Amino acid sequence: MLDLIKELSLPDDAGLLLTESQFWTPEVCVELFRQADLIGFTDPKGGLAVAREAVRMVDKLPGEYTRGSEKTLLKSRGFAILGSRLRAVAKLDESESVFMLACGLSWGALPLDVADLLRRRGMLRVDQRRFRNARVLENRALRICRQEADEHMIGCVLLARGEVYFQAQNPQEAARDYGAAADLIDADRCFISFYSAVHNLGAALVRGAAIPAELSVAVEQIERAKEIGFGPDTLPGLNLIWIQGALLEKLERDDEAEAAYQVSGAGLAALGSVYELALNRLDLAALLHRQGRLGELIDLAAEMFPLFGTFRANREVMAGLRLFHNAAVDRRVTLELISKVQAMIAQAARKVD
Repeated sequence: MLDLIKELSLPDDAGLLLTESQFWTPEVCVELFRQADLIGFTDPKGGLAVAREAVRMVDKLPGEYTRGSEKTLLKSRGFAILGSRLRAVAKLDESESVFMLACGLSWGALPLDVADLLRRRGMLRVDQRRFRNARVLENRALRICRQEADEHMIGCVLLARGEVYFQAQNPQEAARDYGAAADLIDADRCFISFYSAVHNLGAALVRGAAIPAELSVAVEQIERAKEIGFGPDTLPGLNLIWIQGALLEKLERDDEAEAAYQVSGAGLAALGSVYELALNRLDLAALLHRQGRLGELIDLAAEMFPLFGTFRANREVMAGLRLFHNAAVDRRVTLELISKVQAMIAQAARKVD
């Protein structure tokens, strides 16, 4: 039965499952929960569509599955997944309402299911900028996972708590949790969580203070993630190469860093990922500036402005690139100006998301 689901084209075919009674089983519901998270990582709207169908599937379960609390607890798990997927598309109010439903149905749930619900709700608190409450929820989830001695789930909660610290502008604490998460998460059980821990660890180490040994370990972990997960022609795979370049730059391995920026930049251009590409090119610009390669910096600025015009980048992106281009032509580029332009483009990207 589960093999049949894997042959479907989700999320497009998710609705078909509701019309075939052979699929109305708890196992299919759980698989749809899993698929919602997997698909949602690279396609947030698609993940949301699958999550909605998964919750509807629970209501389709026949009488033999409605005895006791099985259906209620499945519905709670489904609402937890749906709440996460709503959060991923910035429907925060609806996400809050759905999480409240999940909590109301969670009495008698397995401890790890409770921990997962707390973890997911904590991430909503991050998006709501309620960091203190987010830490409380993640710490409660962590206590449960430790009591259950599930190392993978401990790692998943530490990954979430690391995000709390990172978004609250505490990269050192974030790096500590991300690093522990990368060590504990079972990549075979959930590669996306392992990928996120490794990528986020790199981002936290780049932003905060780090000793060379920490940076080197992160570089090696990224190598492992590149070997077992997303390909180099995908956005997640290119983001790994890009963050590896930033780590290498911090280690003063400039030639390797530049190569990583160039490879990831070419891939991002091929995908048409406008915001990521703009930020990537500016990272390369900062490297060139630090090395005093002003002629190449001017050439890069000259290439960027018409390139992003072909991508039909929005006004905020083009305004930032114009500022960078004009400063480069006038030989007035500073690292502070590059950071300012990156902040402008990052803000524009968040509005689109």
